[in-house]
Formats: sequence, structure tokens, C-alpha cells
Amino acid sequence: MMTRLSLGSVTLVSVVVQCDQVKNGVAGCDDKEMTDYCQQHGFDAWFETSAKENVNIEEAARFLIARVSYLVMLVKQ
Repeated sequence: MMTRLSLGSVTLVSVVVQCDQVKNGVAGCDDKEMTDYCQQHGFDAWFETSAKENVNIEEAARFLIARVSYLVMLVKQ
């Protein structure tokens, strides 16, 4: 499942959830295909994540926090 998060029209991040399910043949994505899709549709980044196995949870959260912090800084200027 892919979720699209948006902060206005500035930051778009694709979060591909349950990447741990690849083992079960349920999920999975091609890195090049996802990168191409994100570039074509204006996404700033994408992350394969698994809360179950703690894969890229912190990385995705840090990226979003950094983007929001940057946008807040711009608004305050």
C-alpha cells in the first residue's frame, strides 16, 4: 500500500508500507520504478518501511521532520 503525504503543495513523500511482506510474496517494489514514479509525479522522496521490523521508520520520520522544520523556517522569514 502506498500513502501520499502532502504539506501544501511543497513536500510529497511516498511511504511504501509493509516491505517485510516481500518474504511472503505480498509486497515489494522496484527501486528504479519507484524513483522514476516519484520524479515524474513531484515526490521529494520515497521510503520502503516496515513497523514490524523497524525498517526505515526513523529515516522517513527524520526526513519529514527536516522538511517541515525547513518550511516553518521559510514561513517565519
